Amino acid sequence: MIYLLGADGQLGQSIQKVQATKQQIRYLTLNDLDITNQQSLEVFFDNLSSSDFIVNCAAYTSVDSAEDHPEIAFAVNAHATSHLARLCNASGSKLIHISTDYVFDGKTDVAYKECDPTNPLGVYGRSKRLGEQEIINAGGDFCIIRTAWLFSEFGNNFVKTMLTLIQREEISVVSDQIGSPTYAPDLGLVIFDIINNFSKCNQQIFHFSNSDRCSWYQFARKILGNEITINPVTTAEYPTKARRPPYSLLNTDKISTTLNIDIRNWQDALIDCLKELGHDNQESKR
Repeated sequence: MIYLLGADGQLGQSIQKVQATKQQIRYLTLNDLDITNQQSLEVFFDNLSSSDFIVNCAAYTSVDSAEDHPEIAFAVNAHATSHLARLCNASGSKLIHISTDYVFDGKTDVAYKECDPTNPLGVYGRSKRLGEQEIINAGGDFCIIRTAWLFSEFGNNFVKTMLTLIQREEISVVSDQIGSPTYAPDLGLVIFDIINNFSKCNQQIFHFSNSDRCSWYQFARKILGNEITINPVTTAEYPTKARRPPYSLLNTDKISTTLNIDIRNWQDALIDCLKELGHDNQESKR
C-alpha cells in the first residue's frame, strides 16, 4: 500500500493525475491526517507494515510567510517530519520525502549535487533542511528528493500566477535568480519510479527538476510570449521578505543514472502544462 500525505496540494494532485503503479494508493489530505498531530500520526501507523510506502508531500511552502511564522514552518517541515520518520522506522515502512533547492544559498554558478554543503538563507529552507537531517538521523528506509520551481495546472504556482496577469499592459519579473522549473506530473512519475526501484534508492538523497536553466524572467517570457510587456528587474529592485538563492540549479545526473531515465526540458513540459490550462502561445513552442 502507498499512502500519499498532502494529497490536496499541487504535487499531491499531480501524482494522482499520473498514477503509475499497480499498488493500491490511499490519498490523504490535511483533513484526513494532520502530520503535526502526534497522537493522530501514531494511531495512523498502528496498521502499517514493512511493505508500505509513505510519500510525504505535506509541507509548509509559503516562503515569505515562513519568515513571519517560523514556528509553523518548523512544526510542519521539521518536527512533524522527524516524528514521521521515527514512526516509519519503527513500523519498517519506507518514507519518500520531498525537499527543496532552498536548502542551498545559491552562492555558486555550478549546478548543485546531492553531496554539496547546504546553507539555507531563510526560515523555509532551514526548516526543510532540518527535516532532511531528522529523516537521516531516524535511520529507517527513506529517499529524499530535492526539487525546485514546481509548476503544474494544480494549486498555486508561478505559471498560474503569470497567466492571471495577462490582461496587464506590462509586468516586472526578476531576472537574476537562476534555476530550472519542475513540472509536478514529471516529478510524480519519478516518485513512482523510485517506489518501483526502491532498493536502488534507499537511504539516499536525489535531485530532480526538468532539464535546462533559466531565470524567472525567461520563464515568464515562455509562459506569456509576446502578449504583454515583461520588464527584467534585479532582486534588489524587487525585494521580498525571504531571501532567495540567486543560483539554485540542481544537478540531476544521479537520479537519471540510477533510474535510467531521460529528463525532458522544462520548455516541453511547459507546453503540456499550458495545454492543460487551456492556454497556448507560439513563444512556448520555440
